[in-house]
Amino acid sequence: MKRTIMKQLILAIDDAQIMQLLLKNVLSSKYNIVVKHDGEEALEWLMEGNYPDLIIADLHMPFLNGKIFIENLQVSGLWRDIPIVILTSATDAEIADLGEKTKLLIRKPFNPRYLHEKLDQLLSVNKQQTDK
Repeated sequence: MKRTIMKQLILAIDDAQIMQLLLKNVLSSKYNIVVKHDGEEALEWLMEGNYPDLIIADLHMPFLNGKIFIENLQVSGLWRDIPIVILTSATDAEIADLGEKTKLLIRKPFNPRYLHEKLDQLLSVNKQQTDK
């Protein structure tokens, strides 16, 4: 009998369609990927009862930008422990106060292999912490 292994779920948030496609193509072989256009869409998806294993977010997005989205997660009781990876082309000044709120910051353009390695590490550590 073949055993089915569930892929971990990643919520990716980026308003650039090319980045959405790139993330899906790069990550879908190993993870289940849900892509949202902005923080508002992502919050709506979360409020529907969805709970990803990890979130990848850009900072520059319409309606609800990445910084405000992350702040909303941090004050919530339900989602504050989800690891957050910032994938952005933002300046150092724009990301200066995000260090404590995120697990990792990756600059665009990014190396797909590096992204996979870092996601594997974060998801492995997070799984070990939740299994305790």
